Amino acid sequence: MSRGFTLLEVMIALAILSISLLAVFQSQSSSLFILGETQNLRRANSYIQERLLFWERSKDPPPVSVNQGTFPVDHELSGWRWFLTVEDIDPLPGITVRRVNYRLEWDQGGNTRSFDADLYVRAD
Repeated sequence: MSRGFTLLEVMIALAILSISLLAVFQSQSSSLFILGETQNLRRANSYIQERLLFWERSKDPPPVSVNQGTFPVDHELSGWRWFLTVEDIDPLPGITVRRVNYRLEWDQGGNTRSFDADLYVRAD
């Protein structure tokens, strides 16, 4: 009667261990990517809500315009692009409202990601 493992048993055990570790590392990699994506979306949401809140509380509506730019190097959103579109729309005959659309774009994982939100205010 032999005591111990044969070479074939050791190789099968190592193969099973390798496959298991590969699955764990893959899920860890996916978790880190999703965490980064979630953090960027949270930052974008927070920034846009702050900007739109300014216009919501303002006594005067923003002027009709289209603007875009990038954030300075020392800003927390450095490297991101912003787009602000303010336009008058007529949802119903005789009713005009001003739509403020703020959009942020950034590059992540070789793709362009974006987040945007709208605010509707009085046009006059």
